Amino acid sequence: LKRREDKMGYTPLHTACSARHPQDVTDALLTAFLHRGPAGEVGVSPLVRAGSGGRPSAAAAKRTRALLSIPDYSQRLPLHVAAQSSQPFHVLRTLLLPNPTSAADQDRDGRIALHHAV
Repeated sequence: LKRREDKMGYTPLHTACSARHPQDVTDALLTAFLHRGPAGEVGVSPLVRAGSGGRPSAAAAKRTRALLSIPDYSQRLPLHVAAQSSQPFHVLRTLLLPNPTSAADQDRDGRIALHHAV
């Protein structure tokens, strides 16, 4: 499910980060894919935890980072899509915390997420 793509290469996480639906839907989808604790910290999602036998591990954290690193056909990460869709800061923060280096990743046109935000 996480890797299933549409005709634009969007995974469910890309779709969750787009502006195609209300903010509460975006928040619910991000919670399912990237668990946020009460203080807003990002941990291992229930979906990733289920795939690791219920125990958080370095491998589960690695899978979470890998999920955030899947590009669409334009080489945009979910972070790029969220920035382009003017998602609120907490959404961008949720996407950056597990994989801070994604802020420097470029899309097909050489743009980073910050370029999409402006």
